[in-house]
Amino acid sequence: MGYHIIRIQEGKLEEQYIEKPNEIIDIPEITENMIVYEADEKWKPMFIKDNPILNNYLQESVYFGEMGQKAFRNFASHNKLLIQEIEQTQESFEDYKKANPDIFVKRADYILLNCNGCHVEVKSRTFYEREGTKTVSLKYSELMGLKRMQDLLNTKIVICIFEIRDNNLVNDKVYSISIDRVLELKKNGDTIYHEKGKFIEIPVNSCDVGINGLKNECML
Repeated sequence: MGYHIIRIQEGKLEEQYIEKPNEIIDIPEITENMIVYEADEKWKPMFIKDNPILNNYLQESVYFGEMGQKAFRNFASHNKLLIQEIEQTQESFEDYKKANPDIFVKRADYILLNCNGCHVEVKSRTFYEREGTKTVSLKYSELMGLKRMQDLLNTKIVICIFEIRDNNLVNDKVYSISIDRVLELKKNGDTIYHEKGKFIEIPVNSCDVGINGLKNECML
């Protein structure tokens, strides 16, 4: 265990390792504003962009996806919802694939244990204005994957949506809409399907809002 002395030169990290504190005098142009980290010699500093695991979380879709998950857990805790996270590993998905090897199914994110056993899929989305109506887009393939899972489990699935506004997540307001409700809107011509991106736009005012709205969607 020793000391890593770190400086940033022309956008690059420069690091030098010393075993003893007095060895700091051997570092050229040392200043008190350099960064020091106490760790084993094999430890190497890096920018987040050079760490594929951490950098992945800074990609916009992943970042806001994780923010949405956190916001939903806080929302559930505040409203005394008992939630169980649904495992998303490939290994845990094998049984579903065996039951339906030729079709795409998608698992939701959570089970609401004290709300009719409803499953919840959490989304973070930018809302758009279209002819005076706010809309939100959802991937059509994911909707159909969730619908197949709903049919397979005979359990209602609801999508909970948090708005991304001005590059921030609005985490104090959740919009809920069931898979069945989305497909009903589509059947009635109240959605817009975009062939190019394979996504569907739904009116935000078709969603229920808040805890009562979520419970309402789960019980419909």
